[in-house]
Amino acid sequence: DLRGKPVAFGGRTLSSSKSIPKYLNSPESTIFKKSESCYALNAAKAHIAKKGYTIVVEGYFDVIVCHQFGFLNTIAPLGTALTSGHLRKLKKIADKVLLTFDADAAGIAAARRTIELAYAEGMLSKVVMLSEGEDPDTFLRKYGADSFRKFLAKALSPVQFFLLRAGKNRIDGVRQLLNILSSCRDSLLRDDALRELADLASEKVLRAELAGLARRRPTAGHAASPDIQPRISENDKGPFAVPMSREEEILLGIAFNIPRVARRIAERINGLEIEHPLAGRIFESIRADDSGGDFTTGTIMASCSPEEQALLSRFSIDPGIDMDEVMRNIDGCIRKLAVRQVDKKIIAARNAGDEKTLRLLHAEKKGLMQKSC
Repeated sequence: DLRGKPVAFGGRTLSSSKSIPKYLNSPESTIFKKSESCYALNAAKAHIAKKGYTIVVEGYFDVIVCHQFGFLNTIAPLGTALTSGHLRKLKKIADKVLLTFDADAAGIAAARRTIELAYAEGMLSKVVMLSEGEDPDTFLRKYGADSFRKFLAKALSPVQFFLLRAGKNRIDGVRQLLNILSSCRDSLLRDDALRELADLASEKVLRAELAGLARRRPTAGHAASPDIQPRISENDKGPFAVPMSREEEILLGIAFNIPRVARRIAERINGLEIEHPLAGRIFESIRADDSGGDFTTGTIMASCSPEEQALLSRFSIDPGIDMDEVMRNIDGCIRKLAVRQVDKKIIAARNAGDEKTLRLLHAEKKGLMQKSC
């Protein structure tokens, strides 16, 4: 922990097998929260405060080698994706983070997601994309500290990162970034990004677009962490006129982007009330599939009507997200839907004056709420 006291054990597997986890940690406890604990933060905190920023790398070996080569403000999450809890802890020491990621698809997706988290927490972030197959450990041992320092100096701002990744579709990059900025509560960070974007469009237009996105962001509930945040506008016509709950959005987004868990989600929500008609029909199609094969995004789309396909195509979440976080999001959303359904039954029982049913329903709700603790 921050005082240098042991709170858990962690390890990095030496096997190249993909059937076992890359990192292993002690189970969570009252003194060990994986989503908040940072490896080597106790050793790095004074150097982070002095430098004014944190270098975030992927794993234990990367941290060890960075410290050996003099980059003493380096930390890592514990073999998982960076979370809001990590960032809040780091922000207490310095409000800037320098993020290192692999330049593969998973690394790019993780960078996008972490930039969004940083903006939501009011932190300034920059990104360094390492060559595929390279990490700080191997880079430093091959090329040395001076080369790594020069490499870090070329870190991209969020604006540069999104525009570079968008390539010729620069407007798509702008829109992606504006959507992320709409969750940022720090007006100075937003203004910096807008000024950097202003050479592509007038600042007035950008601010108007940003204001529109902010108005459309859902405010319902907090069943899930900000790690997964698909967005559906409530101003759509036709089937979209029925508001989609935050929980339905998140479950659909996970099912579409991580199809191997789609059937599991559909089975677990069977019997729960899904308010949005298209969402309900999509999950029914997934449940009804008896092909026996593994689900893919293509097979889900093939089983849907054009209207349902149009809805699904609007979801885009981080495909490289840590699976522990995904399962926690699923559990949280399903629990929230179940509680909402029990609440409706409680109102009906109260209106009918059915005290026996009311007591049973309150006990059921209490049990569901205790599971979330």
